[in-house]
Amino acid sequence: MAIPEKNDPRRPVALGVNAARVVGVIGIVVGAGVAALGIHKREWAIALACLLIYAAPALVMLILSPAMKRGQRSAVTAILVMAAFQAAVLVVGIVAMLGRTEVRYGAAPLMFVTAYAAALIALVVYCAQSYKVLHLVAASPHGFEPIMAVPVAGPSNVPWYYSSNEQVQGPVTFDALRIMVQTGALGPNDRVWNPTMPQWTSAREVGELSSVGVV
Repeated sequence: MAIPEKNDPRRPVALGVNAARVVGVIGIVVGAGVAALGIHKREWAIALACLLIYAAPALVMLILSPAMKRGQRSAVTAILVMAAFQAAVLVVGIVAMLGRTEVRYGAAPLMFVTAYAAALIALVVYCAQSYKVLHLVAASPHGFEPIMAVPVAGPSNVPWYYSSNEQVQGPVTFDALRIMVQTGALGPNDRVWNPTMPQWTSAREVGELSSVGVV
């Protein structure tokens, strides 16, 4: 999924989707590979643990990533739970590995597990950030995907532009501006404009935006 610009309210969701896909693929490959090695050596406990800890949660995250992309909060919940579970187990494993005088097979496994745990923690953070955005979008009649789309021309649905960090962005829908205000992506002193307005004005001066959080 393409990563939207910084002020786009879909950004944390897009980051979460991409992280879920990467983590999912890595988890499936590593889990299935180590499980196959365990089966070959008749180490059934290791094989089962790899399937349950790595492969199965990773498969769930990979399968649910398209639903997260569509803005389904239930998918975000499931991905968050799977990622948090894996991260917790791996952190315990890292602590156990560091407690040994020698790390079996060298430092490479420890480095990989640490990097994978960091990716899982990042995924948990993205999922948590996505909740706020998806909660706000849930009540929008436009849904999630088209929230930043160019509005259809009409007296009550005009394209809006905003200036943030001295850069003009847009056009976006008014729903998008409201979400940006509620998530803090658009500040009270950032300037907004649409073709029906004679000049640019600060967001705090737009009554509909001040009512949703600009002070």
